[in-house]
Amino acid sequence: MADDAQGTEDFDPPLRRALLRVHRLLAGPPGEHGVRLTRALLLRSLGLVYLVAFLVAVVQLLPLLGSEGLTPVGAHLERVVAYYYGDRSTAMAEHPSLFWFDHGDASLQAVAVIGAVLALAVVLGVENGLVMLILWVLYSSIVNVGQRWYAFGWETQLLETGFI
Repeated sequence: MADDAQGTEDFDPPLRRALLRVHRLLAGPPGEHGVRLTRALLLRSLGLVYLVAFLVAVVQLLPLLGSEGLTPVGAHLERVVAYYYGDRSTAMAEHPSLFWFDHGDASLQAVAVIGAVLALAVVLGVENGLVMLILWVLYSSIVNVGQRWYAFGWETQLLETGFI
């Protein structure tokens, strides 16, 4: 029996070799605690979630928030300013959004399309902190004027995850 146990140390089944390859790929080169693949997978997955969110915005932003939409952004921003007794700077600070500068339909569509293009770039491998920051600012701008349409937990979760 002792001979059988000793002989198994040299036995290297294909599954074990495959798992060791995966481990080396995830852990990086020996002696270095690399996390390149893990980072790439995480960022690309986050990019995919952003892509879905922005593609939904491309389709739904104008019918929901456009000038002829169910709850136009312009009217919402006017109500926000009125809430702060006409103090636009306080309203902008409390409800930050790019749409304070222009809330026309073209701007709404541009933010959604630019966000979708940048998110696709992240999915395809552009792993850049500036791109991730821009995605966060664009989506935050939509959420902060989205009223009831963007008041669900997953929007906030995406913004929190994207910020980290």
